[in-house]
Amino acid sequence: MTLTNPVVSLPMQATRRLLAEAAMTWILTTIFRFKTGPSRPSPVLGPLGPRTVHGRPSMLTQSMAGFEVSMRSLLAAVLMISPTLGVSAEEARGYDQITLSTSTETQVPRDILIAHLYARSEGPSLEAGTAEVNRAITAALETARKSTEVSVQTQNYQTEPSYQNQKPSGWIVQQWIRLESRQPERLARLVGELQKTLKLGGLDYAVAPETQKSAEDHLISEGLKAFQNRAERVTHDLGRNRYRIIKMDVGSNPPPFRSGRPMLRAMSSEGAPAPQIEAGETTLTMTIQGTIELQPN
Repeated sequence: MTLTNPVVSLPMQATRRLLAEAAMTWILTTIFRFKTGPSRPSPVLGPLGPRTVHGRPSMLTQSMAGFEVSMRSLLAAVLMISPTLGVSAEEARGYDQITLSTSTETQVPRDILIAHLYARSEGPSLEAGTAEVNRAITAALETARKSTEVSVQTQNYQTEPSYQNQKPSGWIVQQWIRLESRQPERLARLVGELQKTLKLGGLDYAVAPETQKSAEDHLISEGLKAFQNRAERVTHDLGRNRYRIIKMDVGSNPPPFRSGRPMLRAMSSEGAPAPQIEAGETTLTMTIQGTIELQPN
């Protein structure tokens, strides 16, 4: 909690503004008088004396021209300063401003399960390795697409040379697929089936967007109530009756993306049992930070 002190008092700002307005009035009056001259100008000298001498501007005319330029410059400077004085007065109203912060949190379920599987081949022939990986991935995609509750995506196709005794000995070919489902049990069974031809790289857990949004909406309501209670408490403890909100920021801390431990299994024609999963819950935090200004009693 931060309490800011006044930098410039309001009476001082009001005095400076009055001085600026008085200066502008004096300058405008002076320029008007010198430009118009007396109400009855001399027929010989004109309002301020002879304008020209031998076809040239007289010294008086030149002096008046210089004076007028100076007055115009001074007037422009005052006009530029006056808005600044107003801004300073506005800034000076920042006294009795207090910054408050509140945080609320809740537990949300990890309702999305993500599995990463891959096919890998290593041998002397790049062509043979590519064909082997392609067959495994194609078969896995056909099996995964039969489950309407599971979305599938291919990822990271890689080929690189392998070495033995610091000499090229063959090629490594590898490709990944990504499976995602909001029915973890169904995806776990599918993963067990796909391990007949693929290896399991890991399991990830995530929070569905609509689950996170619903939790955030609830936290915003709770957070605003907590902020209001704290603002009222601070206002009362400082001997004031009212406050107004100057600004407010609302932000959430997204739940961390939890990645399961990589589980690599040797390929087996008999397949592998479905992995045991327990997604659990994660903590979602909402922070509200704002500035209030205490009002006079």
